[in-house]
Amino acid sequence: MLNWGLIGSGGITYVFCNGTRFSNTGQILAVASRAQSRADRLITDFAISSVTRERCAGMSKQMAEYWRDL
Repeated sequence: MLNWGLIGSGGITYVFCNGTRFSNTGQILAVASRAQSRADRLITDFAISSVTRERCAGMSKQMAEYWRDL
């Protein structure tokens, strides 16, 4: 199984997630976004594992801190 972690939650990410629905060998494990609400929507729309939601909350916070510090 090929596990994917996505950075961003825009239009291209939605196209990619739609493609993984038809994959027998790939699954999405994490989504990082500057906006937690957008990551949550992506997780809901594509039925990504509920464990991912908790993982994403931490990633989104870390990502926001990284970009703020640049």
